Amino acid sequence: MFYRNLSYITLILLLAVIPLKSAEIPGEDEAVKQLGNTIHEKIKDMTGKKFAIDFFTSLDGKDTDEGKRISQKLLSTMASGSTLTFVERGELKKIIEEQELQMSGLISDDDRDKSGKILSVDVLITGTIAQIEKLGEITVKAVDIRSGKIYAVVTLKYNPQSKFSYKENPEALKVYSSDPDKIEKANRAFNILKTLRKRKPRLFLFAVADKKDMKILKNQKPRLFRELIEIRNKISDERKVKFRRLRNGIKLIKKYYPEKYETLQKMKVSVMVKF
Repeated sequence: MFYRNLSYITLILLLAVIPLKSAEIPGEDEAVKQLGNTIHEKIKDMTGKKFAIDFFTSLDGKDTDEGKRISQKLLSTMASGSTLTFVERGELKKIIEEQELQMSGLISDDDRDKSGKILSVDVLITGTIAQIEKLGEITVKAVDIRSGKIYAVVTLKYNPQSKFSYKENPEALKVYSSDPDKIEKANRAFNILKTLRKRKPRLFLFAVADKKDMKILKNQKPRLFRELIEIRNKISDERKVKFRRLRNGIKLIKKYYPEKYETLQKMKVSVMVKF
């Protein structure tokens, strides 16, 4: 009897000390189901709006196999049996570029009115996937594409169904653990700058040119130099604040994403040469 009780006590102690296979941490499919249910609960009454789900990315904003697979599963989960309207991804990249440009506050009101006609989506669902030790962590947001209002933010750890197809940027992961907003600001700044370069190259140059660049332009491209000075003098105080925020984003890119920062420098040179 004594030994039987001792074995029972030993078993209890072992269960208390040895971490069990985390039943509370779902696998990939169950995690997607939980995410879908949680987000749907927050937006289920928005039946008059059109939704789109973008491919989820890694912390440094790159498309991954995991991000594409999980976002597609989430779309299937949320669209199945739902009264909500989901838009196909065909023009989604262009729509997202327009949305980021509008929300940045960097373009004029006239430009904002013109670009607003393209926004055939009302609510955009985006996500990032972080590798934390052997687990994955998905953060999903549902955002109003015009006002920037956030309707839902859900973060969930899960057990990956297979080994990750990419290596996480260690610096980005370190920052994500302490201040995830910095990661989002850096990625948003990079995406806005890419769109500015394509749509408004002079505004792009105004955002990225430093004192050394301006000195070069003054000597070698005086006309472009005068145009940038004119932009500085004409834009409103409100837009100047937005540009300062964008430049702070560039500092974050330089600190945490040297590869992306190098890309920005090449983009800057190509625009300077073009004009």
